[in-house]
Amino acid sequence: MQARIRKSKQIISVDLIGKVDYETLEGFIDLCRHELKGNNIVFNLEALSFVGSCGVTNFLNILANLQRVPMTRIKYVCMAKEFVKLFQSMEETKQVPLALYLTEFEAVKSFETPDVVVASESETATVPHELNHQDLES
Repeated sequence: MQARIRKSKQIISVDLIGKVDYETLEGFIDLCRHELKGNNIVFNLEALSFVGSCGVTNFLNILANLQRVPMTRIKYVCMAKEFVKLFQSMEETKQVPLALYLTEFEAVKSFETPDVVVASESETATVPHELNHQDLES
């Protein structure tokens, strides 16, 4: 998996390209820690794929943890049906609020309006230590 980053104004656009696998996740975690946390982010997943479940759960946990970092807002563009299904299942457990858009323009425009997310303490999920959002802060 490769990440191509574009920065404009107060938004970071990230095109994720290739296959999700364990070998590329460490680099993705570093990207989240050092460049993405605390920002408005648009992830374009059009060119992202996965084979089986290899690394996908960890990838989704990384995104969920990034979303929990204060001042981080994430929008998703061009998500494959497989990713939509996985993200929707996580949405049902309130781990990842899902904001899907057809185009990057729509996703960027959506940052002009504030997100409203309400969650009770009982809806807060625990996360494995190795993917903890605190790790993104180091």
